[in-house]
Amino acid sequence: MLSTINSHSQGKYCRMRVSRSAGSILIGAIVAMVVMGVLGAGMVSMLGTSAISEVRANYGERAYHLAESGFRFAASSLPHVNDPLVDLNNIYNVPSGGTFTLQLTNISEVAGYDEEATVISDQTINPAEENGQAFLQLMGAPKLPPKYGAFRYEGSWYRYQGFRTVEGIPTITKVMPVYTKRVVSVETPIDDGGNLPLKEGPSIAASNGSFTYNDGTVKHYQYVKYANGVMEGITSADGSLPITFAENAKVIVPSNFPLSTATGGVITLSPILQIQSTGQYPESGFLAARRTVTYTWPGGLPNVASSGGEFGPGDEQNLFELEDMQGSLVKDERFHVTPGKFQQEAVSHEQVGFPNEQNQPGIKIKLQNTDRVLVNINWWEIDGFSVNDAYQHQSRTLSYDLQIKIGVGGNHPQFKTLLTGVTVRVDSNDMETASYYGMSIFYYESNFDYNDKNKGAPWLAKSSSLRGLAPDTSYLVFWKMTGNDIEVLESKPVTYDTNWITVILRIEETLAGDWPSKQNNIIGIFQDDKSRKDTSWPEDWGTYTLSKHYSEIQEPELSTGDTDIIEEDRPEIGFHIFSNFGAANELLMDDFAVRMRGSGGGGEESEEFPYTPPIQN
Repeated sequence: MLSTINSHSQGKYCRMRVSRSAGSILIGAIVAMVVMGVLGAGMVSMLGTSAISEVRANYGERAYHLAESGFRFAASSLPHVNDPLVDLNNIYNVPSGGTFTLQLTNISEVAGYDEEATVISDQTINPAEENGQAFLQLMGAPKLPPKYGAFRYEGSWYRYQGFRTVEGIPTITKVMPVYTKRVVSVETPIDDGGNLPLKEGPSIAASNGSFTYNDGTVKHYQYVKYANGVMEGITSADGSLPITFAENAKVIVPSNFPLSTATGGVITLSPILQIQSTGQYPESGFLAARRTVTYTWPGGLPNVASSGGEFGPGDEQNLFELEDMQGSLVKDERFHVTPGKFQQEAVSHEQVGFPNEQNQPGIKIKLQNTDRVLVNINWWEIDGFSVNDAYQHQSRTLSYDLQIKIGVGGNHPQFKTLLTGVTVRVDSNDMETASYYGMSIFYYESNFDYNDKNKGAPWLAKSSSLRGLAPDTSYLVFWKMTGNDIEVLESKPVTYDTNWITVILRIEETLAGDWPSKQNNIIGIFQDDKSRKDTSWPEDWGTYTLSKHYSEIQEPELSTGDTDIIEEDRPEIGFHIFSNFGAANELLMDDFAVRMRGSGGGGEESEEFPYTPPIQN
């Protein structure tokens, strides 16, 4: 019995022990499940937050592109509407998703700027002359746009960079001519003294004006009078008469320049238009992103006159639309061309292309008696675009994006060697002593004698690092010019079989500690699938073709250094072509475009990435 009792007691004890053990295991399992649940929820939350952030970033980029698209739509529509404040203010749905909203404002009306001002004395504006005057003094106390305005005098439009009081006298500074495109209204044969009818368009010089016409050769003409849409008394100094102008033929009419004004003469100010474009993607939802860009310029309100066929300077507003300008970049004060001795070195044409494609405006560059052509941008001559404004807005650092299209005509150009693309950190227009960097397409043929005095390439002969790359192979290269010697910093082989290829560069400068210690990163992208007129920027800069970090110590010239301001004689950006002497063929280029934060002036956040229209489009 005792044994039975003991056995029962032991069994009960065992059951209790097993029960307690099972309970401990169950509690442990529950605790583990709770912990795993908490950790899992945290991980899901973390992954979800990361995914949402990535989606927001992607949507933000798409919203920005929609905002830019809205601005370009408005800019292209302006010459064709009578009242943009009514016709263009709207929300636009985009077929691929998202919207952009346009809001246009007449800043001149809001700010109360004067429509007219009076000249204080007889003056001649001719900045090209040594010590020549580049400003216009006014009488009274006019209220004008403080910068990037335009005015009309005796028919011709002029731009100016600033307006301020100098020694008590209201003064318009940096007056520049405008080159206006006009269109012939009907086929017209012209002989000496003939008249040429034009379609409606911007105002041009009322008397003693001139114009050019390009039918494959640039021809120069003068006219005595312009009234009621007709140029009268046409003559030619270069023997280009008689001639027949086709209907819709385009002529380029410059402002009368140098500008001579008389005491009491009246100038008419152009209104200033602001375009605010807001992109949103997607159209709705809590993840929808919104981005806004804001642009201002003179002449944005092209009210068509009831007579005379004239309106404000509306179709020559794009800063780099060279199809509206004189053919030679050598003659255009917005550019500095090296060597600059031959007008055919860099010429803008309305019809540029290859036999198997439709021609469009573009640039032809021909190397004659030289092995290189460098085109720098004189940004201080371009209203609405200031490298120094960008430098100040970016806390005395300078980051930006550049791109250009190069016409290679298939597998490779008809040059023995070629180095062509965009130029950055150009510190002087004296290209013999300047420091600068380039992002380029490069190749050379294996049988090319670069030391040949008549058909060689001295720049290639001097550069052992370029010659160290494989011949008969195309490369994307990032390089610097040191003592007239090109040093390759980064290179990557590329292939292409299209007529046009695109070189895109991003230079990012940030502070490395306290100013002026800075560091730079270069991102280079080669693209062979962009069509002409496509000047969009990459959505994913993470897919680098070239990427390299350069500290200020490693590459001091790549840094903007310790300067407080970017002076006017530092061009900073441009494009280039290096090749061999005696090259018989022209190189075609198109769509040079820049995006530079703060370069539109004012430093407003809405102008974080103002887009400068391309030189051809």
